Amino acid sequence: MGNNLSSTVTTKARKRFKLSSRSSAVSLATTSSGASSAKGSVRSDGYNDGISKVLDADNESLLDYFHIMHYMLKNSWNGNFSAPVQEALNSGINVLDVGCGPGTWILDMASTFIRTNFIGVDISPAYPTQIKPANTQFLTCDVLEGLPFEDGFFDFVYLRFLNKAFTKDEWHHTLLNELMRVTKPGGWIETMEQGVEVVDPTPTLAVTWKAGRQLLEDRGVWVGLAHELEKLLSTHPQTLNVVRQEIEHAVGPWGGKDGEIWATHLIQSLEAAAPSLIDCLSMSPEEFRVFSKEYTKQLRDPKCKTKTTTFRVFCQKSDMI
Repeated sequence: MGNNLSSTVTTKARKRFKLSSRSSAVSLATTSSGASSAKGSVRSDGYNDGISKVLDADNESLLDYFHIMHYMLKNSWNGNFSAPVQEALNSGINVLDVGCGPGTWILDMASTFIRTNFIGVDISPAYPTQIKPANTQFLTCDVLEGLPFEDGFFDFVYLRFLNKAFTKDEWHHTLLNELMRVTKPGGWIETMEQGVEVVDPTPTLAVTWKAGRQLLEDRGVWVGLAHELEKLLSTHPQTLNVVRQEIEHAVGPWGGKDGEIWATHLIQSLEAAAPSLIDCLSMSPEEFRVFSKEYTKQLRDPKCKTKTTTFRVFCQKSDMI
C-alpha cells in the first residue's frame, strides 16, 4: 500500500503544483537527501509562537522541544487523537497532517499504525527526510495554494496549533474548504488548538499575553479560533457529528513534570517573540532582558497557579453531495 501511495502522491503533487505560480517544486521525503532545517518564520506545528505573521525565530533550535510537547500532550489527552478512527487506523487508511512541522505526530502515529499511510505537509521543510518509517511521506507546500491531492483522498485529516498561521477569512474561505475537499466522504477531520485565555497568569505573563494578542490581531490572525472551532466546522454544509473536547493544564511546578514543560513552552515563546514584543512594549533590549528574567522566575515559582486550556474538535464529512 505504501509504494502505491508514494507514486500516486508524487504524480498528483507535480500535476497540481504546475497550477501554482508561487510554488516551484514539491519536496518529497522519498527523493530528498540530507537533514532538513527550517529557519525563519513558518506556518508549522507551532508549539512556539514563531509563526509567519508575527515572529522571527529560528525554529531549528526548537525542534527538540516540539517533540517534548507532543508527548506531554499525548499523555494529557490519553492519546494522539480523539476522532473515532482507531479501528480504521489499525486496518490501514490514508492520513494527512496539515502543518506537520518536524513531523512528530506522524512519526509517532506511523510507528503504532503500521498498516496506515501518513502524509505530512508544511510550508517549510522541518520534517525528517531520511530516518523515518516506511509508511510516511512529507511534502513542502502552501495549503492556501491548494493541497496536491485528489478529492476524497484521505480518510482522516489532522491539524493542530495553526490558529496563528491563518486569518479568519482564510479559515472560512480557503482552509476549511480545502480540508473538506481532500477528505473522503465518511472520513474525519480533527483540529487541536490552545485557548486564547490563561487563568491566574503571573504578572509578567499577563503583560505579554495581552501584548501578544494585540500583535496577532493587528496582523489579522483569528485569535479566538480555539473557542470557535466547533462553530467553524458546523458552518460547512458537508459537516456531520461535530464534537468538542477540552482539557485544562496546570502551568509551572504545581503541575508536576507536565506543568514544567508548559512553563518552558511559555518561556521559549517569549524568547521567540522578543523582536516583536520589545517594540510593542516600548522596551530597550536591556529592559526586556530584565523583564524576561522576571518572567521566567515567576513561571518557575511554586506559588504560580497559572492554567491554560487545549481544545480538540472533530467532525465527519457527509457522504451527501
